[in-house]
Amino acid sequence: MVLKSGETIIHVGNLTGVTTYHQNEIKAYPNPVAEQLFVESDEPGNIIIIDLSGRILLQKEMNGYKEEIDVSDYLPGTYFLKFVSDEQKTTAIFIKK
Repeated sequence: MVLKSGETIIHVGNLTGVTTYHQNEIKAYPNPVAEQLFVESDEPGNIIIIDLSGRILLQKEMNGYKEEIDVSDYLPGTYFLKFVSDEQKTTAIFIKK
């Protein structure tokens, strides 16, 4: 049985033990954004920004836990922010004003 609560997944198997997995999230703000998008994660990974036509606009390695991305040259619209690490793949949406 898997119970999901906020950012923690608890897996109970055959009532012999409990294993806890932490589901990391990325935070991207402000949203909508005009110039600088801030991305935070609990672990390092790669950031990929994709427009609605599927074109990759940015690929960047996130060395720390917080990155600042200049999106001032992007056209107004909706974009996908994909975060990939050894432990997870997460996609978020942000809006450029």
